[in-house]
Amino acid sequence: MRMVISRKVLLLVCFLLASHITIAAWAPTGNGVDGTIRDMMEFNGRLYIAGDFDYSGTVRMDKVAYWDSNSWNALSTGSGFKRSAVINCLEAYQGQLVAAGIIDSVDGVRVSNIARFNGTTWEPIGMGFDNQVLDIAVYQDTLYACGEFGQSGSMSTRQIAKWDGVQWQPLASFIDNRVSTLAVCDTGLLIGGGFTRINSSYFSKTALYRNGQFYTVGQPIPNEVFRLKICDDTLYACGNFEPVPGNSSEGISCYYNGIWNPMPSPDSIITGIYDVVKFNQRLVVCGHFELPEDIGILEDQQYLPGGGTDGIVYRLIVYNNQLFAGGGFRNIDSISAMSIASTASFVTTLQSVLIEKSTLMVYPNPSACSEYVFVETLIPISPREIYLINSESKRIEAEIILIDPNKIRIKILEKGFYFLIVNNINTAYVAKIIIL
Repeated sequence: MRMVISRKVLLLVCFLLASHITIAAWAPTGNGVDGTIRDMMEFNGRLYIAGDFDYSGTVRMDKVAYWDSNSWNALSTGSGFKRSAVINCLEAYQGQLVAAGIIDSVDGVRVSNIARFNGTTWEPIGMGFDNQVLDIAVYQDTLYACGEFGQSGSMSTRQIAKWDGVQWQPLASFIDNRVSTLAVCDTGLLIGGGFTRINSSYFSKTALYRNGQFYTVGQPIPNEVFRLKICDDTLYACGNFEPVPGNSSEGISCYYNGIWNPMPSPDSIITGIYDVVKFNQRLVVCGHFELPEDIGILEDQQYLPGGGTDGIVYRLIVYNNQLFAGGGFRNIDSISAMSIASTASFVTTLQSVLIEKSTLMVYPNPSACSEYVFVETLIPISPREIYLINSESKRIEAEIILIDPNKIRIKILEKGFYFLIVNNINTAYVAKIIIL
């Protein structure tokens, strides 16, 4: 992902280098898949993915697949889903895997946008829905579905419904826009989306459903909520919304003390933040951002880059002590990954000085071994020390030459990703460099 920095505007964000965290090198997960991953979950000890993909390498996957620690495996053994199908979400219900999205048939059987796998084949769940399902969840042993649908068979279901074991039942008589996400908490079923009214009451983008009633959740959120997620008993809302009234959040807010509260976010969000997860005691977010990268860490009230892709990252999941990222990308940090990649750790720099962000421009980046990498600064510096550290926070030997007060030339001999540290009195300038 290319970074462009204006020479007219200098954004200074200072923090202790000792607290500077980034994600260690990403690695591909097998051969990946040939399409987009839209959801991931752990089920029966395996990592499952779903989306609109058809193959992993030359092996047919058919929209839903699982990882056996060595390769991706197809779930369907029959004719499977049509090529036009898109699986938006997965959920476990009564020991079975449920998939929903845009589906008209699977294994030759009509399923109407939602189906469950009985261990051998896919089968419908009631009459399904007349339009796409965006999310599913299980609350108090009941399966719920939400999306853009209006009916299940002849039953009006209006964007959200629950399965009673025989048919889909509506939760509301009227919702004015789609419900995009569901989350389960101790007090009820949380819903989010693009709606502003439920039945005869005003609800702007989020609500809590309990015992047949809807309740407000915090102040109104501008624009749509894509994802509601609970991490360590804290509720987060992700989307493409502008700052929430009363705070400066863009694309993500956390809920406590009865209101949505501000959080750090990327400098420029293109289509939105799609997911948030807790990994090794830190919050990681993903989405589609212009700057700085599509995966980032929220640390000390700052957004710190964690991985750049050539597409969109829709989902994050922690599985077997690793962080997995899935979406519609082909490369992550210029490493071929085919829509899914993983990492096992963070990297922490150990210097006790201040860092000044957005002051260095690196090119070409990524670069190749033994080629020159140039680093330009936005202001002249008289460095007391310039050095490189690797992904294990260890100094490495490299040819580093200060060409002029605003430009540095570097030659690195081994593949990997590195951090260039430029110390200047009490400030350290840092740039991430990738060598292929």
